[in-house]
Amino acid sequence: MNVGEIQSFVSSQEEPGGIPGINGIRLSAILLSLLLVFSFPGTGGAADLTNAAAEKTDETAKTSRQMEDETRKKILQANDFKLRGHESLFPEQAKSLAKGYRETAKMIVEQGCDPKPVLDAAAYFEKQSGRSER
Repeated sequence: MNVGEIQSFVSSQEEPGGIPGINGIRLSAILLSLLLVFSFPGTGGAADLTNAAAEKTDETAKTSRQMEDETRKKILQANDFKLRGHESLFPEQAKSLAKGYRETAKMIVEQGCDPKPVLDAAAYFEKQSGRSER
């Protein structure tokens, strides 16, 4: 073995103290690209993507809830219609429900809360009792 062959072998090895598998040029390029990505707002926008995804999820949930509410209302209306058709006492029951809701609304007002939803229910049943009699 001569000295020339040993020199060649040593020069092909990585520099002592370096990161194995990454030479200095690649490391500086990686660090530079990371620095550029995180230094400008709007680029690398993981936060922007997360916010957009969260907003989309909220919109989807609201739409889903609205559809469920509409479906529930349609089912309740269909049940009321069937009840009116099959039950001869429905007008009296509707009047009684309206009266009960109005009394409940008075209690709600006394407690200092908003009685509007209960009054709306009372008006609904009052209207239903009037339709059924005709």
